[in-house]
Amino acid sequence: MANSYQDYTATSDQVANGFSFSFPYLSDNSGVALLDVYVQGVKLATSAYTISTSPKKIVIDSGSVAVGNAVKIVRNSSTTEPLVDFVNGSVLTETDLDRGYQHGFYLSQEASEGTAGELLSKKGLTHYDAEGNKIINVADPDTGQDVATRHFVETLYDTTFDLTPTDRDIFDYGFIDGGADASYSYGTLS
Repeated sequence: MANSYQDYTATSDQVANGFSFSFPYLSDNSGVALLDVYVQGVKLATSAYTISTSPKKIVIDSGSVAVGNAVKIVRNSSTTEPLVDFVNGSVLTETDLDRGYQHGFYLSQEASEGTAGELLSKKGLTHYDAEGNKIINVADPDTGQDVATRHFVETLYDTTFDLTPTDRDIFDYGFIDGGADASYSYGTLS
């Protein structure tokens, strides 16, 4: 289970009564909770939901979420300013020390989990893992080992093999046999 976010597929009970979550979070120096809420991958304005602390849950305003929507509640600790600023000669309190430590600890959890999809993580230190999510807004490749987008591949097939949209609908994509004299092998009829 993740330490800094929770994913849901909204049920009618959650839409009506809120989304419970269990991970801890901090507030910034003006008292605003360091949490973000996403519905269908779109970050909601803080005015579109309320946070209940007992029990911990997010209640999203009517009309902002529907049954079946993907909802993600994310701890989003501040990376731009420290939450505690110690001053020479000041009294060090347990509360300030704990808050400073928690801020750093929460940031490390969020970084390792790629909270809200900001990061791809290396699982087992060998391969990046998108955890079942699409990688979007990728540029077309320009060197041999670049990732190719679906649009780039479809355009290449259409240009190289003079496929019409109907041809693409009839045949599976098949495969390209690599090498200097690459050849395309059609799949089977659908």
